[in-house]
Amino acid sequence: MVLFFVVWFLIALAAGATGLTQRLHPPAPQIVLVALTAMLVTAGRFVPAFRAWVASLDWTALVAVHLTRFVGLYFLWLTSRGALPRAFAVPAAYGDIATALGASALLLLASRADRRPRLIAIWNAFGLVDILFVVASAATHALASPESMGALLRLPLSLLPTFLVPLIIATHVELFRRIATRTLAPSLAFLENRILDTVRREMARIGALDPSHAAMAEKPLRIARWAPLRAGITQRIMGFNITVLVDPKLGVPCDQPTAKPRWASPTALVMTVSARGDRLLPRVNGINSIRR
Repeated sequence: MVLFFVVWFLIALAAGATGLTQRLHPPAPQIVLVALTAMLVTAGRFVPAFRAWVASLDWTALVAVHLTRFVGLYFLWLTSRGALPRAFAVPAAYGDIATALGASALLLLASRADRRPRLIAIWNAFGLVDILFVVASAATHALASPESMGALLRLPLSLLPTFLVPLIIATHVELFRRIATRTLAPSLAFLENRILDTVRREMARIGALDPSHAAMAEKPLRIARWAPLRAGITQRIMGFNITVLVDPKLGVPCDQPTAKPRWASPTALVMTVSARGDRLLPRVNGINSIRR
């Protein structure tokens, strides 16, 4: 899915570099922006693969997109040179800078903020109102005097209507959806499938080393319950440490290990899996006993 965004960015970059965006006259740039935004929001709702990928993202990844709104500083520099109307650039700049500063604070305090969704909701509402104001203000000024807003159709600002602003609005919509449904964390089903795939691969590897345990790879697997990180560890919504105990007879992992599991044996597999983004980092204990 990352490839999709890379290709989209390159197309937007090429459109700006070749002067294609400069040949657009109002309301064409606004139509492009609305169409791209609608495409992202619709795909996030109705395209299964895209929806699953978005659901796998931590809320911090969505907030991090808004660090790009420090572009407001560039607006202030342009208006000081007369390249953008002051009536547009100054309010837009300060609103974007405030949103970017809020995003920075949320990211720095992520371990606390994810337990206070109201703070994220307040920031998200402010950011969405601000970006909609910027879009409306830009359209108003462009319709009144297209030449005065020409800087928005030249690189690097041409990337705003063709790439960045649709992405910003779509992330605001996704954050509101998660807050409304109390699902700021990434899709647990997505992570569960990744973890089970990792467990299966490890079991198959162990089975290859010791044929007497090859049957382990054939057993059905499931995750009984999710156990987020707690005391003594910095909790991240996207980070889960899960200890999976695999009974080679039952093939059922359990995430509540004890000092003496009821079916502990030399053939028990104990695996700690940390989910970080799209990667799973397995740490396996008990391999020596399994290989004996």
